[in-house]
Amino acid sequence: MVSLEVNPPQFDLHIGADYWATVYISDPSIYVDYEMIHLTSSDYIHVCLVNTARGDPFITSLELRPLDITMYKQPSPSSLILNYRQLWNR
Repeated sequence: MVSLEVNPPQFDLHIGADYWATVYISDPSIYVDYEMIHLTSSDYIHVCLVNTARGDPFITSLELRPLDITMYKQPSPSSLILNYRQLWNR
């Protein structure tokens, strides 16, 4: 019998060519949520899941919402506001 070592998935998220975050799923029972506000100069964005050879990259959902640009003061249109959460027993 062959035993398989199971490694938790880990991969990188990019917005266009810019690094956003590294996702590491250490426990599948823990809900992980990455949020950001991205001010863009176009009407589209590229979200890339980068395979770092530590499991298959995946996302459960991707939500995009237009916001009034006057809500946030940012130094440039490409600025990012990042937020990361882990919720247990969700």
